[in-house]
Amino acid sequence: MRARTGMWLAAVMAVAVAGAGLIPQDRTLRFRPTANTEYAYNSVSETSMAISGMMEQSSDTKVTSTRVLKIKDTVDGWTKFEWHTRNVKTESTGESMPGMDADSTGKVMEQVVVAGEVNELATVRNIRVVGGDTSDPMTMMAIGGMGQTMADLGISGTKLPEGPLAVGQTWKSELNIGKVLNEQSGGMVTSDKSLPVEYKVEGFEMIDGVEHAKITSTTVGSVPISSPMAGEGTLESNTVGTILVNMTNGIATKSSIEGTQTIDLGMVVITLTLKSVEELKKN
Repeated sequence: MRARTGMWLAAVMAVAVAGAGLIPQDRTLRFRPTANTEYAYNSVSETSMAISGMMEQSSDTKVTSTRVLKIKDTVDGWTKFEWHTRNVKTESTGESMPGMDADSTGKVMEQVVVAGEVNELATVRNIRVVGGDTSDPMTMMAIGGMGQTMADLGISGTKLPEGPLAVGQTWKSELNIGKVLNEQSGGMVTSDKSLPVEYKVEGFEMIDGVEHAKITSTTVGSVPISSPMAGEGTLESNTVGTILVNMTNGIATKSSIEGTQTIDLGMVVITLTLKSVEELKKN
């Protein structure tokens, strides 16, 4: 009788300990979406630009769109994917350069498809642009450094660590900001340097009954830059991104980024205030 009571007590204690979260869970996160599936995101990006120095100018731009991630088949651990942009709408208070008005930019964004291959750690390779002329600065500006950002930081901006996740865990990567700037500015600003990116697991939360990891990415630092028109200068970045990732398949459910970037070319200083949010549409 005493032995049976001991077994019951042990079982009850085991359940209580598990319920309290004291038994470690395997929180290894992998990018494993379902083949031949589409994930559509509502995307809102807001940018405020202030130019000072030899010229004074300011503008506010808001771009809304639907971004669609198409997952293809997997071969030897690499999954083919495509990023499509649809329903682009742009609102801006500033004057546009010729060929860079809202309608023209939106049409280019909707024509361009960024394709590649991704593995279970969200690492991307073989990135290519489909449906756009990559020799055209307009095309590359419309992409906005997306290809280089994925190559450096993963398909949703977060390369995954090999081991299990734990609250407070950190890891690092680098963003080749020089190549991103070159694309975003149409070759008007360049650099051969990278910025450090630090990831941190802030916690875990349930969304629609599915556990998600909350991960932040912080990009703080400055790099030397050059401009064929304005000479040498520096770029200072101070941004923080937050992403909620489905622990079951590695798909981002929601991501956001906020912060500032300052381009100081001596005679001209450009300050960008950035804010963007992408959220997975519910079926």
